[in-house]
Amino acid sequence: MAIDEIEYLLARQAALEAVLMEVTVPLLVATGPDLARELVENIRTNMTIKQTRPNEHLRLLTEECLQALADKAEARVRAKLVNGGR
Repeated sequence: MAIDEIEYLLARQAALEAVLMEVTVPLLVATGPDLARELVENIRTNMTIKQTRPNEHLRLLTEECLQALADKAEARVRAKLVNGGR
């Protein structure tokens, strides 16, 4: 994989994480904390990777990244709730 492709994947990951953490989570906390909690729970339990060829290493890496993302989202939800949604 070329460096440009790796940088693109890193940028894409950062952009998607920013949308989740800076837009989606605060919006869900503002509309209803239960929705935000449900989002975290769905990330933890219902997310899967679709693979054209089975790749256990990729599956495990993806699960690890999803759990880390869920941890960040959950921390953000808790912080928003403690601060009254601000």
